[in-house]
Amino acid sequence: MQRRKNLIILSVLALTALLGGWALYNISAQSEAEAVQKTKGAVVLDEILELKKITPEQEAEKEFLVRKLETLKTVERTDSEGLYQFTGGASEPLKDYLHRKGSPLVDYAGFIMNLDHWQLIIALAAAESSFCKKQPLNRDTGALTYNCWGVGGDDNLREYSGYKEALIDIDMLITSWQARGRWLTVSDMNRGDNASYVYPYNLQWEKNVNAILEELNLLHD
Repeated sequence: MQRRKNLIILSVLALTALLGGWALYNISAQSEAEAVQKTKGAVVLDEILELKKITPEQEAEKEFLVRKLETLKTVERTDSEGLYQFTGGASEPLKDYLHRKGSPLVDYAGFIMNLDHWQLIIALAAAESSFCKKQPLNRDTGALTYNCWGVGGDDNLREYSGYKEALIDIDMLITSWQARGRWLTVSDMNRGDNASYVYPYNLQWEKNVNAILEELNLLHD
């Protein structure tokens, strides 16, 4: 009788292990399927996370990343270099505009249009570096810094691995200042105080930025 009980117990344990293994296999297969079905927006979000070296757990940037993902769901990969464009050719007017300006940002028109502050970003690049044509170089190597916006200032100029990283950084910088009630207008960015984008006050800079913004507003009229 005892031997029979032992056999029954062993059979139950074997069946439990078998079912457990099947469940784990099923969960693993489901997870793999979900990974394969990642949206194009999620792929772009992964790219942003990699560029910024940040995680969604960082509360200060979680909302920004969630909004970015929602925007980028309409994006599709267009070539082997990983550039992105809106579907339907919505970025073509901007691409033509940047081409006329001789800007190296021309190949990133679609990517730029996915940024929250894309018009201001282009206008700032125009005022600071003539649409990235006169961007500062690394002082030691002479290599491109991809910093078309003077982020960091002369003493702490930021250098980037490419235009995408630089574009995301300036977009997030604007977002962070606007969350604090600053940089909501071009004139506020030019107040000449410690929280200003420009120091000291520069009226011509303000006129230049506003002029480009007017041109960009006409692109989709």
